[in-house]
Amino acid sequence: MNFYGNTLNRLPNQSLPTFILWGERDEIFSISGLPVLKKKFPHSQSHRLANAGHLVMLEQPVKIANLYTSFLKNSQ
Repeated sequence: MNFYGNTLNRLPNQSLPTFILWGERDEIFSISGLPVLKKKFPHSQSHRLANAGHLVMLEQPVKIANLYTSFLKNSQ
């Protein structure tokens, strides 16, 4: 993952609960960037989605809605 000049690496770790989705077939940002996000957002809930690309919310809307609803219920 390269956010142009490693911008993400310059940010401090974040303490807020964070919901991370990543399509395993994403051709814009490689799934190999997921560990970088998980390190920056240690209180995150992450999901790798098989058979999904960069637009996971459009590709698997029902699954994403269920995952997000669960995240919101458990983040309170």
